[in-house]
Amino acid sequence: MKKLLVIFSIFISVSCAISNGVYHKVKSGETLSGISRLYGIDKDMLAKENFLPIETDEISEGTTLFIPGAANVKTSEKEELVTEEITEIPSEEMDEEEKDIPFHPVWPAVGKIIVPFGGERESRNEGIDIELTEGTEVRVVADGKVLFSAGHGAYGNTVIIMHSEKYITVYSHLHTITAKEGAELKQGDLIGFSGMSGVAPTPRLHFEIREFSKPVNPMNFLPQRK
Repeated sequence: MKKLLVIFSIFISVSCAISNGVYHKVKSGETLSGISRLYGIDKDMLAKENFLPIETDEISEGTTLFIPGAANVKTSEKEELVTEEITEIPSEEMDEEEKDIPFHPVWPAVGKIIVPFGGERESRNEGIDIELTEGTEVRVVADGKVLFSAGHGAYGNTVIIMHSEKYITVYSHLHTITAKEGAELKQGDLIGFSGMSGVAPTPRLHFEIREFSKPVNPMNFLPQRK
């Protein structure tokens, strides 16, 4: 294949983008109203999305906010230009290769399903909640790359893994995270330990599978348990 020498921009930012929005880590001096203006999103909607009181404006430095619908992380920091040799792959061929990537997840941990997938409106669960003793090992369900590894509002300590352009998995309410952003993981690698961070009333793991960013029932993918 033809190789190209390309110049691309990397924003010096600790925020992490996913397909249906971006994660923004709050810097010193930033406020909720300022961040909402930066992304052109209603402040009340931003607060609601991150399970914050509507009247909230001051946000602690280091807090991670999810910005729904945003395509790119907004930052005032300078761009750093780097060069890298990459291989050009025609889009048709790339799409075909993505289709061929197998996705056969294993269970992230063994426990009782206490909240199933689905439901109506505000009570809808976009994944499954697995009851676990606090400190239980949580492992990645398939090979992938860590996109996000930090606290996220009501979801508490959360890890997001990209397995392909098609599949992403989410692990929330962790007590401790061991997986680092950018790390390449193999199926079964440790990503953290279960807990009740965020708004979890009891120790558990909230687990999601997203197909092209849409939440799907993990039970349709995970192997049947005896």
